[in-house]
Order: sequence, then structure tokens, then C-alpha cells
Amino acid sequence: MGGRSALTPREISILELLARGFDNARIAAHLDLSEKTIRNRVAPLLDKLAVENRAQAIVRAREAGYGMLKIPPGPPGSAPRNLLDFDVADAMRDEAASARRVNRAKR
Repeated sequence: MGGRSALTPREISILELLARGFDNARIAAHLDLSEKTIRNRVAPLLDKLAVENRAQAIVRAREAGYGMLKIPPGPPGSAPRNLLDFDVADAMRDEAASARRVNRAKR
């Protein structure tokens, strides 16, 4: 992503939620952290992304494909799922594994 160093799994989760337009309170609720903790983690994340503000981070994240995870469907007959129904890190791992399988199949 052009950052100074690799993002941690927690930073990736926060970035995914930022790219979806979540505010700090919603990110905190989703990740079961305090709003202050999220605020304290966003500032170093902006530094790693080499951006000056949250809006620039969102643009950079969306350009890199964040904020666009497919939400897995729930069981048949259940209500539609939303982002809060699954773990962002798990979904990202699933997509990465799927991409690796596709790349192996192309070889």
C-alpha cells in the first residue's frame, strides 16, 4: 500500500472498516475496543500510509481494494448479513486463500 512498513492484522481490520466509512465509535464496537484505542491506532496507521488525514486514507485504501470485501451469505432463510456479522480478518484471509488457489491453478 505504499506505507513505510507492513500493516499489522489489527491495522488491516481498522483500515477495512475505515474504507467502508465506519467512524471510530462503530469501528470500536465492531472490534470490541474502546473508541480511544481506535483513535490511538488510527494516527500511526495514517503515518504508515503516508497520508495526512482520514479522507486520504480512505481513498488510498479503496484504491488498494479495501472496503470491498464480499460479505458471505448467512444460512438459508436467515436475514441478510452485514459487515458486523463476520470477522474482517477472517474474510480477508479467505479471499487471500482463494486468490492463491486461482494463481496455483494458472501455473
